[in-house]
Amino acid sequence: MDELTRRNPALPSLPPPPMEEPTRRNPVLPFIPTPEEVKTPTEKSPFRVFGTKAFFRLWVSQVFSSTGDWVGLTATLVFARKLSGGSEYALSGVLVSKLLPGLVFGSLALVLLDRFDKKLLMVGSDLARVVLYASLPFVNNLALLFVVSFLAEIFTLVWGAAKDASIPQLVEG
Repeated sequence: MDELTRRNPALPSLPPPPMEEPTRRNPVLPFIPTPEEVKTPTEKSPFRVFGTKAFFRLWVSQVFSSTGDWVGLTATLVFARKLSGGSEYALSGVLVSKLLPGLVFGSLALVLLDRFDKKLLMVGSDLARVVLYASLPFVNNLALLFVVSFLAEIFTLVWGAAKDASIPQLVEG
């Protein structure tokens, strides 16, 4: 007898929903585990930090992605200082262009998550950020620098939302 029926005996008792097997749309991308990885028991140890190989791979990718974000922010601030001649307004403009996408497109990133494959979103947004940060040496005015920073932050939002949504599939419950 489930909790809701126990509280109200007049309600009919419903059977629990069937458990679905996790699916993989693209087995080449490493983040979502195969059904075999999910069913494989892991060694119980107080020194074991990562529950599954897939979660460890996600953690390693997050380390590289986060390092790239900080290097990109530093590079963007250096280019803003260089292009503006040391103006503090240019540095604050970069920070505003980094904060604005979260206010404007934060909810849109969550809607994208439901419509597309999370792995593809994470890999695609990381590649887009690499291209945007690699284009920084070719930026020759502040407005274009703000646009690059704005777009990079949009892809950062998409990557973070996809990562957060994929973690429950990677860890044991």
